[in-house]
Amino acid sequence: NSEVKHMERDPARATLVLPATCREAGEACLRNGFAFPVRVLSEADASEALDNLEDYTTSCGGTLTGDARFKLHLLLPWAWKIVHHPTMVGLAKASLGTDDVWCWSSDINAKEPGTMTHYTWHQDATYAGISPPSAAVTVWLCLSESTELSGAVKCIPQSHSTQVRHVENQGGQENALAMGQEVATFPDGCDPSAAVTMELKAGEASVHNFLTIHASESNRSSHRRVGFAVRYVSAHATKAGSKEFGTLVSGDGQDLFAVEREPQTVLGEAEVTAHIESMVCERANYLSGGGTYS
Repeated sequence: NSEVKHMERDPARATLVLPATCREAGEACLRNGFAFPVRVLSEADASEALDNLEDYTTSCGGTLTGDARFKLHLLLPWAWKIVHHPTMVGLAKASLGTDDVWCWSSDINAKEPGTMTHYTWHQDATYAGISPPSAAVTVWLCLSESTELSGAVKCIPQSHSTQVRHVENQGGQENALAMGQEVATFPDGCDPSAAVTMELKAGEASVHNFLTIHASESNRSSHRRVGFAVRYVSAHATKAGSKEFGTLVSGDGQDLFAVEREPQTVLGEAEVTAHIESMVCERANYLSGGGTYS
């Protein structure tokens, strides 16, 4: 069973007890909108994955920007294995309440020490075009320690009941969100001061629903904060726009996406071609009117 520890909160607030299995983590996510920490990789395996990521980053010129930050699992066999890791998939299945699950996308979330990169309060569902919007979750795998000081993800408990309005171009150039989006008005009973910081050690993961309101502050520590975010979707959802590509990780795909293939070679010609094709389709839907990721 996956190792899961108790979530420590301000003693003045109600204590949320976290689970010991993927099933219980899923129940916590359905109830509260998120759950953590779940051990996925050993610290040694997480370190190896981080080393592999550094090699990939070097091959991209030392910085991951644009499409290079997304869908690494189509380019790198080690990332494909993480997307299919039984605990990653188990968390998605339990949190979505189905065995029929796709990986819609994946992306690297990195914050360099002492930089102002941050993510404003938002919901992952806002531009995803997934219906119902609760039919998707993010499983966030920590590759280097993520603490409050280094800008760990924080979630507002039970904020995952409905889609809320966002405004764009907020938070300046340091806002890492594609549209600079931010929650315009918090719903009644949704208090940012009650947010729980999901601190993780390397190799641990968190899971949150696409409707969960969450954010993360800048990295004020002396080390990099790196996470591999995998976006899983129920095959029983619908997807707006033209048909995209996805990676089926469990069960019956219900023809929701065109099927992506496992990479055989690191950054091979066929792999790069498949990645380009998949990203063109994703961007066409996610970035209305076209455009590129920063």
